[in-house]
Amino acid sequence: MKHCSHCKVDVRGEAEFCPLCQMPLAGTAEEPVFPETPSVFRQFSLFFKILLLVSTAICVAAAAINLALPDTGRWAYFVFLGVGCMWASLLISIRKLYNVANIIMNQAILFSAFCVLWDWATGWRGWSIDYALPIICIVAMVTMEILIKATRIPPSDYIVCTTINAVFGIIPLILYLTGVLNQVIPSLICISVSIIMLVGLFLFKWSDIRIEYMKRFRI
Repeated sequence: MKHCSHCKVDVRGEAEFCPLCQMPLAGTAEEPVFPETPSVFRQFSLFFKILLLVSTAICVAAAAINLALPDTGRWAYFVFLGVGCMWASLLISIRKLYNVANIIMNQAILFSAFCVLWDWATGWRGWSIDYALPIICIVAMVTMEILIKATRIPPSDYIVCTTINAVFGIIPLILYLTGVLNQVIPSLICISVSIIMLVGLFLFKWSDIRIEYMKRFRI
C-alpha cells in the first residue's frame, strides 16, 4: 500500500500521487480497488474491426465504380458522407449511452435539414432529397441496429426505435409517391431497409416491445 507522508494517509491502488495534496506517494502499489470496466469498443473490438473493414470496402467500391462510370454523376461523395455520418453517430451515441435512439434521430434531422438548406441555397438541384435524405435515413437505421446489438439498449427504447424506423421509411415513401424525385433508387432502398428493420425488431424483440407498449398505453 502506498503512503503520503504529507497527509499521513494510506492510499490503495496504483495511484502515483496523493488524491488530497497531489504529492508523490511512497510505497508499493497494489491491485486497483475497483475492477477495470472495459469500454464498448474493447468488448466488441472484433465487431467494430469488421464494421470498419466493411465501411472501407464500401467507400473503395463506390469510388471505383463512380470513376469507371463518370457519366452517372458524383454520387460516391454521398456514399462517403453516409459512411462518415454512421461513424459519427456511433461515436457520439456510444459516449452517451442514455437515450441513444433520440440522439440518432436528432442527428439525422440535423444532417437532413443541413443538406436540404444547402441544396436550396445553391440553386436546388434536388440532390438533397434524391440522395442525401434516403442515405441519412438508411445510416440512422443501420446505426441504431448496430447499437441495439452492441450496447444492449433498454427495452423502453425499442418503441422509439420502431417509431424512428417507421418514420424514416415513410418520408422517402411520401417523396416517391408524390413524384418529386429525380432518382428513385436510393429512396426505394431506404424504404426496403425500413421494412426489413421493422420486421426484424418485431420478430426478435416482440416480447419486449409488447410489454413496453402495454406499459405505455396501460393495456
